[in-house]
Amino acid sequence: MRATSSLPEQSEAVSCAATPLPSQVFRQITAGILRDGKTLRFTAYGNSMCPQIQHGDFVTIKPISHLPRVGDVIMLVTDPVTAQVVVHRITARTATTVTTRGDACASPDGVFPHTAILGVLTRVERDGVAINWELSWHVHLHPRLRQVLRQLYHRVKGRKP
Repeated sequence: MRATSSLPEQSEAVSCAATPLPSQVFRQITAGILRDGKTLRFTAYGNSMCPQIQHGDFVTIKPISHLPRVGDVIMLVTDPVTAQVVVHRITARTATTVTTRGDACASPDGVFPHTAILGVLTRVERDGVAINWELSWHVHLHPRLRQVLRQLYHRVKGRKP
C-alpha cells in the first residue's frame, strides 16, 4: 500500500494522496511522520489484505505505542534495500521479531525485527464509511477462525431468503 504526497489534514494527522510514490520516498515520508508522533492516512494500494482492506480504501496508521500482538495489523518495512512497505497482519511474535502475512496471501512475508515496524493500523474507510479498527473485535481472532467466519458470512449472504 503506497501513496503520493503528504498534505497536512490537521495538526495531529497527515494525509497522503492515492497515486503511488516510489518505495524509497514513501518509506522516508511515512517513517518521518510516524516518528514525529503524528498519525498517517493514505489510500491502500493493492489487494493483499482483502477483504478487510481493499484497494482504494483509506487506512490510518498511528505510531506504535505498545508491543504489537498477534492479530494486529501493522505497517512495516519488509525489504530495507528496496524500501518496500506493507500493511499486513502479525501472525506470530517473539520478544524481538514478528512474522506477518497479508490476509489474502497464501504464505507469510517473513520474519522481521520489531525495528522494522513503522506503526499500527487504527482505522479503515471504505465508500465514506469508517471502521474503527482498534474497537473491531474480529481483528484479534485467530486467523483460521477469522477465515471460517468470513466464508460462513459469504455463504449466508449469497443465499436467497
